Amino acid sequence: MPEITVELEVFCSTCGSELTTDSETESPSGYSNNHAFKVTVSPCGKCLEERFEEGKEEGKEEGIEQGKKEGKEEAEEAKKEGVESGN
Repeated sequence: MPEITVELEVFCSTCGSELTTDSETESPSGYSNNHAFKVTVSPCGKCLEERFEEGKEEGKEEGIEQGKKEGKEEAEEAKKEGVESGN
């Protein structure tokens, strides 16, 4: 059977970075021939870093909002307790 060599170039659909070094190919199990193969590609470092920073900023904003809410609730509770104790 002749051997076929396929050169595959993979690029990030978000930023266009080349991902060939972050990819892996294999013949999936269950196929009776070698004509099918699977390509697994990791996201590029730039997009991973951007997503990480976006998630970090979202978490920070959520934490600030939650802190404000909890602080307000605690202040109302303290005020309520102060009124009940006569202070």
